[in-house]
Amino acid sequence: MADTPDLDTLAKTYLDLWQRQLSGMTENPEALKQLTQAAQQGLELTQEIGKAWGETFLQAMQEQELAKSSRTAQHEPSGSAAKESDEDERSEQQDGGAPGPKTPVSAPGGDEQRIHDLERRIALLEERLAALDAGTGKRRRSSHKKT
Repeated sequence: MADTPDLDTLAKTYLDLWQRQLSGMTENPEALKQLTQAAQQGLELTQEIGKAWGETFLQAMQEQELAKSSRTAQHEPSGSAAKESDEDERSEQQDGGAPGPKTPVSAPGGDEQRIHDLERRIALLEERLAALDAGTGKRRRSSHKKT
């Protein structure tokens, strides 16, 4: 079986060759010009791709909103729910807000518990950071259960 080359040596050789090639290109004005143009074209293409992706994403989001609103229109609310919906829409228009899905209403008490848990976890993290800054290397108690 043939000897396999040392990967560290192979990587060093590759990087040395690559560095020599780039150095040689910078000494040649024509090659440097071509390299600069290629980099500029790459940047321009990347920007065009980003713009096209953004437009496509925006269009998809608008189509999704249109589909949601057409489904909602098929099941229009009646009575007081319709009145509330009209009032919400009017207040959005007065506020200059964009039409869109309403913020869902959470179960009572659910958010408060989550906020409390997050505040407690942040406090523990702050303690750990302070200990690291002080150089004590104090570790957190392992009795904390992960969720």
